[in-house]
Amino acid sequence: ASVQNLAQGLLLKEPVVAQAPPGRDPADMSDEELLGVIIDAKKPTGITLRALREAQRRGIPELVNATVYSLQNPSYVVRIETAKILAELRDKRIVPYLVLSLQDEESAVRGHVAKALGMIEDRSALPSLNNRLKEETVPEVKIAITRAVNRLGEP
Repeated sequence: ASVQNLAQGLLLKEPVVAQAPPGRDPADMSDEELLGVIIDAKKPTGITLRALREAQRRGIPELVNATVYSLQNPSYVVRIETAKILAELRDKRIVPYLVLSLQDEESAVRGHVAKALGMIEDRSALPSLNNRLKEETVPEVKIAITRAVNRLGEP
């Protein structure tokens, strides 16, 4: 499954976004402008991180919808921050997208995604976590996956 296929499955609707004027600080952006920054893979990492944190601070309801895109951001730092935020939000609608991110090329992203899946506590992630555990070669990620599996409980 790809992100595009899942998005077409309408698990999460497309967020309403707006283009922020160049140079505007995320703290001064509208909710729609923040979401526009978050979904734009071409924005600099620093601005995207600030937009993610500001959107979380404000409790913007469509933040989860926008994270579908930030989980695919070229910056692994953005992908990690997205996983951390999703762990705190604990919205089960994002689980299918997080499961895809268990295959991320960066081990740190995989570890944070596993932690997020454990914190969201949706047992539907167990098969994917168990499959990733069998393939994972990085010890720290194996630990994160094992903790998530233990938190969710074996089927």
